[in-house]
Amino acid sequence: MNFDLAAGPKNLACVALTAVLALIANHAMAQAIQGTATYRERMTLPPGAVLEATIEDVSRADAPASVVASTRVASPGNPPIAFTIAYDQAQILPDHRYVVRVRILLDGKLLFTSDVATPVITRGSPTNVSMTLRRVGAGQTGSAGPGSPTPSTPASNIPLETTYWRAIELAGKPTPAQDANRAAHLVFQAGGRVAGSDGCNRIMGGYEVKADGITFGQMAGTQMACADTADIERGVRAALTGASRWRIVGDRLELFEGTGARLAAFQARSQTLPAATPSPLQGTRWRLVRFQGGDDTTLTPDDRAKYTIEFGAGGRLTARIDCNRGRGTWKSSGASQLELGPLALTRAKCPDGSLHDRIVKHWSYIRSYVIKDGHLFLALMADGGIYEFEPFVPAKP
Repeated sequence: MNFDLAAGPKNLACVALTAVLALIANHAMAQAIQGTATYRERMTLPPGAVLEATIEDVSRADAPASVVASTRVASPGNPPIAFTIAYDQAQILPDHRYVVRVRILLDGKLLFTSDVATPVITRGSPTNVSMTLRRVGAGQTGSAGPGSPTPSTPASNIPLETTYWRAIELAGKPTPAQDANRAAHLVFQAGGRVAGSDGCNRIMGGYEVKADGITFGQMAGTQMACADTADIERGVRAALTGASRWRIVGDRLELFEGTGARLAAFQARSQTLPAATPSPLQGTRWRLVRFQGGDDTTLTPDDRAKYTIEFGAGGRLTARIDCNRGRGTWKSSGASQLELGPLALTRAKCPDGSLHDRIVKHWSYIRSYVIKDGHLFLALMADGGIYEFEPFVPAKP
């Protein structure tokens, strides 16, 4: 930067202040994740090895993650391996979830990978991480049995988490052809959450992985009635209830029970959405009937007309939440998918017993919807609960 010495002190001060503000602005926009990666094996990486680290947005529980930023470290040497992932703060949304993944490759082949994604940046998560990688092909063997993993199981570079796994075999039988919008599938997310479909209803819950062991918690879901999907629904739920081990072979995820029998097989797929069509929500008005929590808690409003939502054209939304009214945005990027933008509300204090604070808190966590028997069901991400609405026609003044 060049300074004009002939300029007065006041002008010089302005120039200096501008430079400082520019530096502060650049620092605010450009942030970084600092991390280290290591592994338990006593081995030296070949000179041609490459470490790749990414920051991914995993906010959508039923869709693959999107990469926000990445970095590569060529010939990383011996662990611990330090890495830095620079990212643009302007791309980070406070209500989204972000994770870091790390892998090491040699000539395009996967050597090591992180089994568990590490949360970063938002929701109190750190920007400094320390990660332990698993050698590919290790820890995926078990006792012999029908369809069980063996030491010769080929390695795969497809991660368990954020992959769209579509069911292709249930209870030893190929999965029948399905509607792409309701296909039985699973998407595993960071933090031990899993979501997907049983072939009819949206399902969501928790899971835990330890080496080749896997267990699923109680699953919550919508309650639609579908034709000709009963066998698929039973197969998916039986697989999640009985699974105790897992493996990934090529592009297939397989779940096994304790005896070694294979319960289900899923294939990694690209999630292809149908051509864009107007959402059935557009132009509709609804009022709240009840909230059903993931812990079976049921809450009902004292007056349904005090809790309403109207989905307007162009992604515009208006709402009444008890004593407050507001405007916001909505977006449906695929069948049954729904995201609600920030809601600008009036600031009146609602009376005791109001559902106002609960709804405002849950607003940004709504991820999917179902219209069944004329009622609208809005599902929270994970197993947070479901809001049920009925059609609403405002009374004429």
